[in-house]
Amino acid sequence: MADLKKVIEEHNEKFMACFNANDMKGLANLYTEDCKLMPTGSDTLVGREGPEKVFSGVWESGVRTLELKVKEVGPMGSDVIYERSTYTMKTEGGSVADVGKSKLKHSDCHVRTWTKDVSRQRIGTSCPRGSALQSNIIIMADLKTLVETNNEKFMATFKAGDMKVLANMYTEDCKIMPTGTDTLFGREGPEKVFSGAWAGGARTLELKVEEVGPMGSDVIYERSTYAFKKEDGSVAEAGNYHSYTLSTAVHRIPNIMEDPKKVIEARNRELMDYFKAGDMKAVSNMYTEHCKIMPPREDTLFDREGAEKIFWDVWESGVREVELKSEEVEPMGCDVIYERGTSTMKKGDDLKAAIEAKNQKYMACFKANDMKGVASLYTVDCKIMVTGMDTQYGREATEKALAGVWAGGARALELKSEEIGPMGSDVIYERSAYTTRTEDGSVADVGKSLGIWKKIGEEWFLHIDIFNSNKS
Repeated sequence: MADLKKVIEEHNEKFMACFNANDMKGLANLYTEDCKLMPTGSDTLVGREGPEKVFSGVWESGVRTLELKVKEVGPMGSDVIYERSTYTMKTEGGSVADVGKSKLKHSDCHVRTWTKDVSRQRIGTSCPRGSALQSNIIIMADLKTLVETNNEKFMATFKAGDMKVLANMYTEDCKIMPTGTDTLFGREGPEKVFSGAWAGGARTLELKVEEVGPMGSDVIYERSTYAFKKEDGSVAEAGNYHSYTLSTAVHRIPNIMEDPKKVIEARNRELMDYFKAGDMKAVSNMYTEHCKIMPPREDTLFDREGAEKIFWDVWESGVREVELKSEEVEPMGCDVIYERGTSTMKKGDDLKAAIEAKNQKYMACFKANDMKGVASLYTVDCKIMVTGMDTQYGREATEKALAGVWAGGARALELKSEEIGPMGSDVIYERSAYTTRTEDGSVADVGKSLGIWKKIGEEWFLHIDIFNSNKS
């Protein structure tokens, strides 16, 4: 986006036109499906029905035109930007009905997501059983027939219990990556793995080829399903199988890339950043359109939707960081390379704990009438937007604004986090409910807040803070 402000202003023109035409359905469609609207004087509204309801109510109150003026626009992640604006509502006669400020999108709060087109791609996938099968056939007239013939021999060898011969169907420098164990190198690896399967009671192995294709001048890949069966015919284990077959036992494709490992490591850093930002659409766009992902103990997932789904599943399990470490990268053709690596997943409990700790300090400082201490929890260039006040800039103004809340009779502030989520690699949002109480413990005000936290160094600070009272 060469000019974010211009893009937003064009979008706002459409927004205003919808309102002025009383097309609240069209206006609501300018919001994301899972948007949240936090208008002054009411509870948070979730989904597109919220803005439709709110702006219909504004129209019914006599407002006929809405004017939006963009004050500030900036990026907050790979596909998230924020907007700070002022708005003016006018009646049919042109008199001003309401004036105020909006943050992150029209009315009091909305986050708009812009999706970038990522042209570079990452091929999926890492597989539960990656191996290199040796063949002496050089001309590949029918790849699938060749692989199925090789698999027939492979299955017969396993059934005969001859794991030494089976291992000789692998290249000397093969790598086998079974689920639940470290990568095994050389022919001793498959001999050990398949001997273990035999010792576990498996007596037959069934391989079913689902897809075969070339990956270079002397490399093909195979995607299959497998099933180990016991002597009585019951299934001992079943899953997905993925292998790379060499048409010659040892052949290295000339390395035409300056350093393929550096290229892959750079791509992995990009993928890790997207994941950390919760941007699974961008993660999936690093895969080819027709990629295949074969996670352990699950069915094969196809295309970018599969990639997006699997990473969302990981995110929803609580993981907030993925670390990828390349151990080996090699070319497999003029435009195909393979990567063998390790991954480490970290849960995001520490993030939530860090924000909750900040909130505890915030409440303690407020209760002690230490507004300078509260202001120190904000960034130097923070913005605070409290109902009934103009936007306040910087720590000094924040300190004064909160001192005003204290002067109004509030002696305690209770903050309760309802939602925390990423908006970039070092920016998160927090949606909360707040209650202020007087000295005798009675409720002075109840409302909701939206905080944008920014990581500076190793510490989180409030960068933008919006408080909206539920009182009209």
